[in-house]
Amino acid sequence: MQFKNHHGNTTMTSPGKRIQREIRTIRAMLALYERSFPAPADDADYYARLQDYALKRLQKCYYGENKPACKQCPIHCYQPAKREAIKAIMRWAGPRMLLHHPILAIRHLLDDRKPVPAAPPRERTAREPKSPILSDDSAKGKGR
Repeated sequence: MQFKNHHGNTTMTSPGKRIQREIRTIRAMLALYERSFPAPADDADYYARLQDYALKRLQKCYYGENKPACKQCPIHCYQPAKREAIKAIMRWAGPRMLLHHPILAIRHLLDDRKPVPAAPPRERTAREPKSPILSDDSAKGKGR
């Protein structure tokens, strides 16, 4: 499986322990929810698509291994509709995780209490233009 770090570089290494635990937690929550609320017949792969989306968001997490709990994160990387779906699933599955997956649930609760780390330094992408105020030409007096 390929993973991307916060710089957008693709790596073939497996994710770190924190991300692996998040992956297990999301899979467990989705499985619990799907058992009680099966997908409609006309959209049988709904939960599989939602899981794929959630795992892609995890592998692209801006914070990487230092990620805060998603509800604490200042960066909302989910599309609004998918964010609401995941929130509903987590709200329902969270209490049940204590019975079915107690260690994952407790670790998730502990992660939720950690403070949000400072954002890692961000590299400018090709889409982001240089600031005209800080461009090389204006700094040399040529921008007039």
